[in-house]
Amino acid sequence: MRITRFLRNSAVTVEEMLAEAGARTAARCVGREVLVIQDTTVVRSTGGGGDYLHAAVALDAADGAILGLVEGCFLRRTSGRKAERRGLPIEEKESFRWLEGAEQAASVCAGARRITVKESLAYAAWVCARLGGWTGYYGKPGPVVMLNGWLEIQAAKRAIQTLGYSHNV
Repeated sequence: MRITRFLRNSAVTVEEMLAEAGARTAARCVGREVLVIQDTTVVRSTGGGGDYLHAAVALDAADGAILGLVEGCFLRRTSGRKAERRGLPIEEKESFRWLEGAEQAASVCAGARRITVKESLAYAAWVCARLGGWTGYYGKPGPVVMLNGWLEIQAAKRAIQTLGYSHNV
């Protein structure tokens, strides 16, 4: 079955897919130290607005393994004035998604030994790129640079664990 046919099926809902993903992630989080990373990315840009996806993903803090999706929501932005948005209640602001992501992390990962929520995947990507040799000049880092950075992070983690500091990694 093609994925588009599956996603266009009226019996399939975003809420149901998120609930199933959350249940599976919850089972994988039990007894682990969990790091939840959340960030927003552009799905489709339309000059001053567009469609965005805000996702929160759970990782095993000990080995970096992806445990699953914690939360996801789609946003549609229209161009507008910031002053008009400032007077809105927090529940109606786009920034409320960060609070919802942290709340959902507490719920989905309730069986974890410890939960840490980080607000930006962009920072993690920047660290990977810098460790992989990207100088910040001449364009974006490529996949080889990102992989090299990730391997550097894993090597540093193994070194720290070898020294006996694994409970803080």
